[in-house]
This record gives sequence, structure tokens and C-alpha cells, in this order.
Amino acid sequence: MAAVQDAGQGGGPGGAGGGAIGIVLAGGRAERLGGIDKCLLEVGGRPILADALAVLRPHLPAIVISANGAPERFAAFGCPVLADPPGLQGAGPLAGLAAFAAAFPGRPAICVPGDTPFLPADLVPRLRAAAGTGTAYAGSAGRAHPTIAAHGPGDLARLPGWLAAGGRAAMGWLAHVGAVPVDWPVTGDADPFMNVNRPADLEAARQRAVATTAR
Repeated sequence: MAAVQDAGQGGGPGGAGGGAIGIVLAGGRAERLGGIDKCLLEVGGRPILADALAVLRPHLPAIVISANGAPERFAAFGCPVLADPPGLQGAGPLAGLAAFAAAFPGRPAICVPGDTPFLPADLVPRLRAAAGTGTAYAGSAGRAHPTIAAHGPGDLARLPGWLAAGGRAAMGWLAHVGAVPVDWPVTGDADPFMNVNRPADLEAARQRAVATTAR
């Protein structure tokens, strides 16, 4: 894994990011979309991953991508790539968080999925304010989004033990650490956390991007 430099992506520790590192979860198998990397699908003329980085970079000193397989496919984005830890390959988003906790002990994380093209601009400051030294996660329209969260270093340090005991569900982990929900408003069909899981979702996201650009 390439070294993470705390510069060039929003300032160093104690600056805009305050030591937190962003992590984009891009390790899903995307079976309903033919097994491709969902984060590399284009919405609004650019990859979804580019949109996620645009939201994270103004607030954080560094960002990593959680993904398995050849890291070279993400080379254009300038972010180190973390593979799932041994024994947790393909075990879901918490495997990516466990890899982060091992690679960056003592650092808080801001976590987003790689298939959500309309993340709100205020995501990082709102989550961090709610989390404090603990954990907070996003919600909208009565739904929880457990992969969109701020994780404190103390909670992350407890994650490997929880996984070793058989834990796997992201919401189960958030309940275990007493995570705080943070709700975002939804106007019409414009959910800021719409994600792309199926071909129909991708088409809807592309239509939404065109409509947003036209306004």
C-alpha cells in the first residue's frame, strides 16, 4: 500500500481534517451490475468515486480506498488502496474498516460507500460534530445508512475483537458502540444517499444528474 501523506487533500493533522482520514468502501462484488466496480461507473459524466472524493477532500488530510483485487485500476484517483485483512476477504464493509484500523491505529475515519453519487457537501462536518470522539452515522427518509459514518479511534480499536467474536452486520456494530444517528432532509426524490445497486438505479442516477445540471 502506498503511504498516506497528510497533505494536499485539505491540510495536515490538526488542520481541516483534525487527523481524520477518509475511507471509500469500494470492495463490494456488485453482482447485480455484472461484477464491475460500482465506484467507477459514470454518473453526470464522471465516476461515482470522483464525486465521493470531491465531498471528502475539502475536509480531510488524506483518503484511502477499501477494495480487493488489482489496486492499479484506481491509480488515476491518487489514493492508496487497502485490501481486506486475511480471514475477512469479502466479509463486507466492516472488513474494510478493520483494514483501516490496522493500517492507521489511533486515527478517526470518515467512511462512505463507493456507490453513492449524491453525497451532501456538509457530510463530513456534520458527522464529525455529532460523533465527537465516538461514532455517528447518516440517515435519511427514515432509513439508516451504516456505511456512511464517522468512526472514532477508540471504537475502531474495538472492531477487530467484535469481528473475531462473529460480528458482521454494520448496524450491529453501530449499536454495539452506541453510534449517534444524524438525519439529512430529503426534498422530493432527491435523497442525498441514493445508491447504485442495480441497472435501474444507475439509470435513475444518471437521469437525476442530468436534471440537476439543467436547473
